[in-house]
Amino acid sequence: MSKRSELEKNRVAILEEMGSLGAMRRGSLSERVRPCGKPNCHCKRPGDPGHGPTYSLTYKIARKTKIETIPAHQVPEIRKHLENRKRFAEPSQRFPEVNEELW
Repeated sequence: MSKRSELEKNRVAILEEMGSLGAMRRGSLSERVRPCGKPNCHCKRPGDPGHGPTYSLTYKIARKTKIETIPAHQVPEIRKHLENRKRFAEPSQRFPEVNEELW
């Protein structure tokens, strides 16, 4: 097999790998447990864990930080989307390299 056909085969494989990842989100997911503002609430007692957990997704769009509250039932799905984004990074760096070798 020629080097060119090997590179073309590699390029197709990279595209298939990227296409198979599914939904992606950028950012980071945070989990918080914190006290509320009510002075007589159970969360003010020493050793009490507070309220929560609550989840938020933080990311940037056009240099502005966005924070999105995530319902607990959506956390597994969001974690998968974030993982897909990480898995996308490596093949997306390889793709231009293969294209450059082809030219």
